[in-house]
Amino acid sequence: MTSDDAPLAPYVPAHGKGVEGDYLVWLAYNEPSAEIFLARAGIEAGQVYRTWDAGFGAVLTGEQVEAVRRIPGVALVEQDTEGRPTPYTRATPGERVDGSYIVEVAPGADPTVVAARLGIAPTAVLRHALLGFGAEMSDVQLDRVRRDPEVTHVWDDARMYVAD
Repeated sequence: MTSDDAPLAPYVPAHGKGVEGDYLVWLAYNEPSAEIFLARAGIEAGQVYRTWDAGFGAVLTGEQVEAVRRIPGVALVEQDTEGRPTPYTRATPGERVDGSYIVEVAPGADPTVVAARLGIAPTAVLRHALLGFGAEMSDVQLDRVRRDPEVTHVWDDARMYVAD
């Protein structure tokens, strides 16, 4: 099967097919990380405005959208729309720390400034493996954080266990 014959990933247009704009690309389970996939797909770093475990958001041309849809491992391509909440990864109920979250901010953003602007008091500020902050938040605060353009991902805080 050639790449032209490959089955196309589903596409959910918001403003019409083939339109240049912001797109969310969801990767199938067990696919490599978004960063590895981006390199494989030839998408430039400057086109990407968000990544998360299962995909990425990028400014793509109509041709790039069609090319990405043909790459094995792409589960869904959809146009990003204004006001769409940032991806949120839930922990399992037994591991979740209720009301506590890890918030990743965009490269170049200052986590303390983002948190202050949103009225959030961070319990931790992260600047090494992840750029962001940890915080206890209400559901209303979580929704506000997820709609901020400088927030790229939110995770439930979770308990970690060491195996014997």
